[in-house]
Amino acid sequence: MRLEIESSSMLADEAPSVRVIDGPPESEVTVTVTTTDAKDHRWESRNVYRTDTIGTVDISRDAPVSGNYASTDPAGSIWSMQFASEDIAPSMFAAPWDQLEFTFTAEAGGETASGVAIRLWSGPGVARSEIRGTGSSGSCSNRPEMAHTRRSRSSREQSARAR
Repeated sequence: MRLEIESSSMLADEAPSVRVIDGPPESEVTVTVTTTDAKDHRWESRNVYRTDTIGTVDISRDAPVSGNYASTDPAGSIWSMQFASEDIAPSMFAAPWDQLEFTFTAEAGGETASGVAIRLWSGPGVARSEIRGTGSSGSCSNRPEMAHTRRSRSSREQSARAR
């Protein structure tokens, strides 16, 4: 059994293409996705899929039969992650400033396969801006077309306030 992750390094708003190949035909495969946030808290999703007649599961095509989400969604195994650290209570997911690393592990019939997908906050064609407010600060990463929309709306809002 193999786990194939195409686009293993991509921007955060893009879903990786994940496929289980050469698994047991027409059988259940458990795919677990884990990550660790900036505060060293562990997050996890665990979903069970059914392989087709040739032993393949394509997460962008196949909905899980059970697990953390129930629809066909290429990013479902990521957005459905839940807090999994023991002995501490989460307040929220603390995203690292540069990238998120997700480990995908497929298990079926005593076999295991794994791979990593990295999601980046910034890259070619992405504008990053700092946001400051009363008692808060942050950053925003936008693709050029979105950055333009944000600036246009922001300019309109400032003009409306000035009137």
